[in-house]
Amino acid sequence: MENSATTAHDHPERLTGRDWHGVATLYAIAGIVYSVLSVGAARFLVPAARLFEAVTALALLFVVLSTLYLVGVARRVRQAAQRDARALQASEQRYRLIAENASDVVWTADSAGRFTYVSPSVQRLLGFTPAEIMALAARPPEPGSLPIARNEALARIHQQLIEQDAEQPVTMELCDRHRDGHDVWVEVVARVIRDADGRPAGILGASRDITRRRLAQEALREQQAEQQAILDALPACVFQKDLANRVVWANRAWVENTGKSRDQIIGKSCDDIFPREVAERFALDDAEVIRTDRPKTDILLRVPAPDGTGPWYTVRKIPWHDGDGKVIGVLGCSLDVTSLREAEVALRHSEQRFRTLFTASPLGIILSDERGRILDANPACVRLLGYSLDELRALPSLASLLAADDVTAGRAWLRALAVAGSGMPPREFVALRRDGETVCTRHVGAVVRDEGGRFLYSLDMIEDMTETKQLEERLRHSQKIEAIGRLAGGIAHDFNNLLQVVLSCTGEALAGLDESAPLHLPLHQSEQAARRAASLTRQLLAFSRQQILQPVRLDVRHLIQELLSLLNRLIGEAICIDFQPGDGVGPVMADANQIEQVLINLCVNARDAMPGGGMLTLSTLEVTLGPEDCDRRDLMQPGIYVAVQVQDTGEGMDEGTMARVFDPFFTTKAMGKGTGLGLAVAYGIARQHGGTITASSRPGQGSTFTLLLPRCDHAPMPAPTPATAAAPPPGGQGETVLVAEDEALVRDICRRMLERAGYRVMVASHGLEAVRIVRANPGAIDLLVFDAVMPIMGGREAYETICR
Repeated sequence: MENSATTAHDHPERLTGRDWHGVATLYAIAGIVYSVLSVGAARFLVPAARLFEAVTALALLFVVLSTLYLVGVARRVRQAAQRDARALQASEQRYRLIAENASDVVWTADSAGRFTYVSPSVQRLLGFTPAEIMALAARPPEPGSLPIARNEALARIHQQLIEQDAEQPVTMELCDRHRDGHDVWVEVVARVIRDADGRPAGILGASRDITRRRLAQEALREQQAEQQAILDALPACVFQKDLANRVVWANRAWVENTGKSRDQIIGKSCDDIFPREVAERFALDDAEVIRTDRPKTDILLRVPAPDGTGPWYTVRKIPWHDGDGKVIGVLGCSLDVTSLREAEVALRHSEQRFRTLFTASPLGIILSDERGRILDANPACVRLLGYSLDELRALPSLASLLAADDVTAGRAWLRALAVAGSGMPPREFVALRRDGETVCTRHVGAVVRDEGGRFLYSLDMIEDMTETKQLEERLRHSQKIEAIGRLAGGIAHDFNNLLQVVLSCTGEALAGLDESAPLHLPLHQSEQAARRAASLTRQLLAFSRQQILQPVRLDVRHLIQELLSLLNRLIGEAICIDFQPGDGVGPVMADANQIEQVLINLCVNARDAMPGGGMLTLSTLEVTLGPEDCDRRDLMQPGIYVAVQVQDTGEGMDEGTMARVFDPFFTTKAMGKGTGLGLAVAYGIARQHGGTITASSRPGQGSTFTLLLPRCDHAPMPAPTPATAAAPPPGGQGETVLVAEDEALVRDICRRMLERAGYRVMVASHGLEAVRIVRANPGAIDLLVFDAVMPIMGGREAYETICR
């Protein structure tokens, strides 16, 4: 109170009417007490009358003055009270205006929690008037009703204000019910009203409509929950870290990939979550993003597992800014790319395999676009065509590589290939090398498309068919020669039978005539013609490889050396023969007479190619032929061969002549100058010995024929014993001879000749008939004479059947 009095004394303009009344009463009481005490003291202590009167007068004067002061004080008290009342009324009016015009609801309650005042803004908030709120507050709350004057919130506020520091306001958010039934969210702020003695006298509160804010918060929470659900559904790992490298937030994928719970991750640093080397890598990347304030992308790393494996992740990190643009952390997203990484590795390996196959393939491979322009070509294609890769890419189209006759067909093939759903059937073209030479090529095409079916490139695999075509041509030629040989052999066999009849009959006729007989000369000429025909027949048999060979171990060098004198007479003086025997040339197993025939035919052919004279060179050497060499030489067996080369300096041959040089009856000589069987017979003999003859020639550069015979590595066969002149055989003594011959004329000639010689003859027209005759006459037949080739059953088969 001293402080209050001092304050009032120092600032009298601040005293209220009550304060002035107290001061005046105090002063009056003090004056009266002072007067009474003064008079009493004067009576007893001052004996003199005059002094007593003086004191009494002074006391009365003090009383009068005190009374006058008291009246003045009372007047001032009344005036101050009136001024305070007016000020209080103005203040109340001012605060009431503020409360009644505020958007928030201002309310007061007594210490029991009953409303004593509610501002009119409650009607905007809840639809009830202040009076309705006050009236509702007096009744018990109905179930489900939530107006602010009746819900338990006031009790909760009252209880909290009692339990906690009353100087601290209580704030809470509550859901009220509007008059029309919809919910209204309010924020209530309340504090205790105290009286002059500091005791709680009531509650002062304000309620604010926060429905929109609450709805916005709920919408935000729903949006955040939706975003959380979306982020949790993502296969990518999304996370947020602060400046201390602690995880602030992470989605489900990130949490699951760590193998920990969310509580074990949030607020923890990467050192607590990942292996040390991974955490260090994360920390370096985070520090770089924070330092540079720039995103860091395309981070590829592997999180190792204990077994040494582990998933691969691609990570992208960006700075995380606050509202002022300051970096406060890192936002990141990582995606498990293990399968993609494995696919990339597999694709890289596949590309490596393709590139290896592309580079090492013996086939030429060209990649081209839809217009046929070359994109790439492998080394085999470069070697095949003679162009460099840059030169191939500079060509307007793949069709530019084809010969003029194939360009149109090639372009059509490329157009069909570009639209084909799958590969194209093989197609053969003639390509032009850079040097102008032609190459027979076989093309197999395919189109490579993407997943959407769009054209990427076409692949053309090119096989060099030149040698294959040559082999096919030689095979066809060989088959043709074989067919002609079989035909010639069959004709020669039948013709030889007829010649035997002619020669036998002519011989019989000449045997019974003198040389002076008129018919002797015609018969002799007929015999000579028949023998020439027989010689031709032997050549046909040699060509058809149906001769019976008598192979011996033969040194071709020695054979040629002995043949040189004959060749010199046969070739003539205008041609010089040069023999170059090679060193270390091994022997061959061959029929010497047949090989002589081959050499003579080759030398005669060379002589005819040099009508004006020249040089004929014979040389011998050994060559080793591999599988590829044998493929080019009519299916010979790989091995070591003895080669005899016959080279002339004559006119040479063009490609057309070379293609038919071994054909029977083919000749470039004038009519009547040759039969066309010389080289064909030589070729047939060589093939019958397991060898071949090759030819090489160019017009104006002479020709070279090479006879190839397999070298003999086994022990030599015993040489045949030279025949000695024998006496004429004695005649027969009635022995039985069985003759089997399908040709009737020959069969009759044989029968007559044997019967004249004293033999008993039985005949059969084929082998099966001969078998029957032998079985019908067991032990009666002394000699079998069978033709080797007969219908139904041949001579050899018939003999083997009889022997069984």
